[in-house]
Amino acid sequence: MNQKCKENYAVPYKTCVALFAIYLFIALAMYARITLDSTHVANAFPFALADLYQNMWNLWWVKHALIVHTSIFHTNLLFWPLGTNLVYQVMSPIAGVVSIPFQAFGLTFAINALFFLGFALSGATMFVLAEYLTRNRYAAFLAGLFFTFSAFHMALAPSHPNLMNIEWVPMFVYFTLKIANERNGWYRNAVGLGISFVLISFMGDFEQSVMSVLLFLLIVAFFASRDETRGIIASRRFAAAILVSAVVAFLFGIWGFIPLLKSLTTLGLGQANVLNTEAFNIGLGENVFSFFMPPFFSVLSISFLHHYWAYRPVSTETVPYVGYTVLLLAAYALYRGKWRREALLWIAIAVIFALMALGPVVKLGALTTKIPTLYALYRLVPVINIVREPGRFDLIVTIAAAILAAMGASLILERYKSRSKKAAVTVALAILFLIECNSFIIGRPNPYQPAVSVQPVPEFYYYLHNMSGNFSVIEIPSIPDWSTYPGLATYYTSITGKPLVGGYVSRRNASDVGAILSVPLAVADINSVTGWLSYPSPINENLTNQTLLSLYRYNTSFVIVMKDAYNGNSLRVLGAYLNRTFGEPVYAGANVVAYNVVGIAARSAYKSFVAYYQYGNMSEVSWPYHGNVRNYWLFNNVMELTVYAPNSSAHSNTPVMGMPTEMSFNAIAVGTNVNDTISNTTLHVSAIGDGSRSYADVVLKRQPHNYSVYMNLTPGPSGNKVVLEVDNGIIGIANITFSSVKAG
Repeated sequence: MNQKCKENYAVPYKTCVALFAIYLFIALAMYARITLDSTHVANAFPFALADLYQNMWNLWWVKHALIVHTSIFHTNLLFWPLGTNLVYQVMSPIAGVVSIPFQAFGLTFAINALFFLGFALSGATMFVLAEYLTRNRYAAFLAGLFFTFSAFHMALAPSHPNLMNIEWVPMFVYFTLKIANERNGWYRNAVGLGISFVLISFMGDFEQSVMSVLLFLLIVAFFASRDETRGIIASRRFAAAILVSAVVAFLFGIWGFIPLLKSLTTLGLGQANVLNTEAFNIGLGENVFSFFMPPFFSVLSISFLHHYWAYRPVSTETVPYVGYTVLLLAAYALYRGKWRREALLWIAIAVIFALMALGPVVKLGALTTKIPTLYALYRLVPVINIVREPGRFDLIVTIAAAILAAMGASLILERYKSRSKKAAVTVALAILFLIECNSFIIGRPNPYQPAVSVQPVPEFYYYLHNMSGNFSVIEIPSIPDWSTYPGLATYYTSITGKPLVGGYVSRRNASDVGAILSVPLAVADINSVTGWLSYPSPINENLTNQTLLSLYRYNTSFVIVMKDAYNGNSLRVLGAYLNRTFGEPVYAGANVVAYNVVGIAARSAYKSFVAYYQYGNMSEVSWPYHGNVRNYWLFNNVMELTVYAPNSSAHSNTPVMGMPTEMSFNAIAVGTNVNDTISNTTLHVSAIGDGSRSYADVVLKRQPHNYSVYMNLTPGPSGNKVVLEVDNGIIGIANITFSSVKAG
């Protein structure tokens, strides 16, 4: 490292405040369509899909949890009745605490305040790191600008509050270097390192924590590989400093690290990371060309670049471009030679994390190769492989690139003696960078520039807030995805305070959606031709009965329809069905329609057979049957159903042990190739109720065939577990029905 860095040095407090103000002013100017309109500051944001509403709920939830003295890492307000673990949710709880004073002006104002605060702090902390390395405040100012207004940050900050706050990673690097370089005051730097890690974890997120740990190990390895610095890493002072920083981090973050450790011991990470598949990683990995292609919101994105972006899967997640201004300044630093030794570390960091950002395989333009990358190894490491969007590693690339560019800028600025000339060159370089990486200067249309109005809260939700009693609500459409509506439903719970059957969180547990998947009304498509719900299931039954029983079991009082989610015809079909089922709505507004479902659900409960199967262990295929195509659900080994038998029966001789029941189904045995059928496969069927057990074996034929087995089921709310088990092979099953039969 540069010998000058070994001095005890800290940026003066007044300088930090001044830089914070400058970066804040630039951020406010870049989003002038929000900041210049007083109504927009409290009612608009640069991004308005599900993530925005989820993130506003996050801020509210932290405040609410603190007020009612409950854990911020678990909620029963979403995915009722099970609730959901929020440990892996990108909740940024410290940001939630910071937002509490701003929430007095509304959640939109609060998230806007965090948004601009993130830009100002990120620029200021990067300035501190770069000034420590270069001792040139003009160059350090540029480094802060290059980092906080990078294309990466501009793309992700509007939709990810955890990535608004990337400011603590530079501070983590700053304190790491000070521990390595400064003999005096190492304990203060150790404390700073520990606190920085807590802020990274809980004002940022665990993805940034993982990146910071990897970055720390890379810096240590670099020092250990060089003769002149190897002794630092081997010294007792360095070991003591790292130990102190670890203790400080744990003590200051014990409230968050303990829930994390508990979740890890219960396999919570794997459950919450269900989207972390290789295909998902490949889709969100960077393209080699994209490191040199201006982002879709840059003024340099001329027509052929728009064509390039057209095949990008998720543009906001794949913006690694650091800018030609930055690249040329970094190249100049290497060309002049003064910084070559110091630059080696940052070149290594930039290259290694860029390789991580590529994802599991190399992509070149429209070509996805089979060439593996460093990320392919990373994703095999348990616990730390939580960065499912490889492009997030660009965060570290932008830090390294900003430092290299600051080194080059310092050499240019050294040519000028007067402050006015230094300032003029600095401003010129800043403008060049902002033009090529962003679009606000010449007014090019930018999806991140316009103020996107946050939808006003319909009056009905305030009505629910004032209602007493413990009950849940269902809002349709309900399946959590990246559209606006599940996020809106989540946001509205911050108004009502009532549990929601469903919801939207960015990293939910795999089991969270189980409850909502049991409600055909919440899952089904509306068939505009027939007017019936289309609900894919191997079970053939009255879907209305299944919905009503679910509503009764979940203590649901209201079904709310978000009208904007449906076109006119689908909304009419859905409305007609709901009117037939529940009667006239109790509220009909411009955006939502609400139905009271308590009476009809209670009257219908346990009056008919209702069966549910366990989602997630079957796959649906089409199979020809008697000249028609039928859908079958394939499973191997075991499939479980939960079956509720009606309370009352027309048969006076029903045994005490249970209600005699016929289970009918169509099945086929499939070989290792699903296109081949096999014969003489035995399907074991067992039914277990409250004091009732039944067993039956069925030998399946080679072709699709209808079968029936008989069992005793316990009536009423206890429910019955029906298990279908096969010794070997794969079973395709369809058209499962249950009906009562007379006892002999």
